Amino acid sequence: MESVAASAIPRGQVDLVDFVDWSGVECLNQSTSHSLINAVKQGYRDDDGLHLESDADEQLLIYIPFAQVIKLHSIVIKGPEEEGPKMVKLFTNKEHMGFSNVSDYPPSDSIAFTPENLKGKAVNLKYVKFQSVRSLTIFIEDNQGGNDISKVQKIVLYGTTRFAVYRGRFHESYRHSLIRGDNKCAWPLFYYSPNFHIQPVINGPTFFSHIKEKMLLSFLGYARSLPISARCRNIE
Repeated sequence: MESVAASAIPRGQVDLVDFVDWSGVECLNQSTSHSLINAVKQGYRDDDGLHLESDADEQLLIYIPFAQVIKLHSIVIKGPEEEGPKMVKLFTNKEHMGFSNVSDYPPSDSIAFTPENLKGKAVNLKYVKFQSVRSLTIFIEDNQGGNDISKVQKIVLYGTTRFAVYRGRFHESYRHSLIRGDNKCAWPLFYYSPNFHIQPVINGPTFFSHIKEKMLLSFLGYARSLPISARCRNIE
């Protein structure tokens, strides 16, 4: 196996489910009665009576876009002993992949899952290959028992978001403190694109959940007028 199982989620990693762009999520060859949502979305993936199931054969091709750029650290795929996935290939930032061209691209990582992994253990990925992920494609090539149907009970992605850029450099201390929730920021952090488009970082209830949409748009207009050095400061 190219990746190794992790006994615990490393400090500083978070469940990336809140950063998934659900409007773009797709799964090829899924059963209409056992769709991807059962394995990925909160409230569904922890229900033992629900699962994702393949349709015509054992293969599944899952596309998961993110609302912002993320760093992917590890993955959990839980499944039954016989129908659970075996060979899984991960591709980053590859749109419009299909079964006909999946072999045309080298995967960012390949994982040979064991029955032990499928009990819910996180598997560490080649972290250097997952530093700037806008979308993740998961290709389930076969299953443990060589059956015609593959089943997935849960998929969990762990990593971090790229919280802030200040003159081209990331604020790692802010990123980690925001993940742990042990710091507050007087101004929200922003990501600056090369064209200086400002994108707010949504950090759960700590800031934006208290601001309605119109107020947020007004605030962003004001924030754009501020010098970069005034955008963020740390407070206790």
